[in-house]
Amino acid sequence: MASTPAAVTRVLLVEDNDADARLCLEFLSADELVRWQLVVADSLATATTLPALNEADVFLLDLGLPESSGVETLRRFIRSAPDKPIVVMTGLDDDATGIESLKEGAQDYLVKGRTASEMLSRSLRYAIERHALRRQIEQDRVEREQELERERAREARSMRRLASTSGVTARLFGRFPLSESAPLVFEDLVSEYRQLLTNALEQQVKRVDYDVSGRLRGLADRLGRLGAGPRDVVEVHMRALKTAGVGSPVVKRRALSDEGRFRTLELMGHLVSCYRRYTVATDHDVNSRGGSVGPGGMNGGSEGT
Repeated sequence: MASTPAAVTRVLLVEDNDADARLCLEFLSADELVRWQLVVADSLATATTLPALNEADVFLLDLGLPESSGVETLRRFIRSAPDKPIVVMTGLDDDATGIESLKEGAQDYLVKGRTASEMLSRSLRYAIERHALRRQIEQDRVEREQELERERAREARSMRRLASTSGVTARLFGRFPLSESAPLVFEDLVSEYRQLLTNALEQQVKRVDYDVSGRLRGLADRLGRLGAGPRDVVEVHMRALKTAGVGSPVVKRRALSDEGRFRTLELMGHLVSCYRRYTVATDHDVNSRGGSVGPGGMNGGSEGT
């Protein structure tokens, strides 16, 4: 049975030495695994005018060309072909330049005089595969980032809706959000919570030891004494995030947002525990005195839970 012909893999070789170009062609022609199609350009200027610049699957670039030499040759070529795998060739005993080329974006480097037929074809194949893998990884990363951004946006909308609710029932009992009933106290709470978020982030990144959970419990007790409710916690969180992110890089704003998601839940939990302790203490006091307690926060505050 006749086997299916292998697909052609196209190579653009930028090489000004005819002998080296012929040797590359000879090496690739001997490869029984891949059908290579080689196009040769003798300079960077010529390479940028050829259709192969867009059509090639991989580039093989000599760093020593008439108009450029060393890593600068690679930098100039990448500006013309920014999203293709590149294998560079350096002069004899020029490993340092090859390693520097890897840092600049080359997939691999070969040293002239040390390269065998199998090494050349293998290097080109691996360069194509590594480049494809990196592109897939980058695409996956971008998709994950986009999904996280959508999730953050959904969460922010939910929190804004909760923070902007009118609280008609609470207002009927004469209770208002802390941001309205005690704006100076509210701003102080925002400042304290914002500092907690910053410390929590530093604790994760710099491994600095902060008692964030303990300070959150203290903040929850303070909120409890003010008779704060979930809406107050959300308002504190949203205001702190907004002010903490002013002038900060996007990466830091995202990190603060992610850290805030967990810390808000932790603060809510501490606040619930605070009210539970208060309820137990109140019930005990009522039972021991035979009295009653009227509605309201722990300290007659702005908004009960």
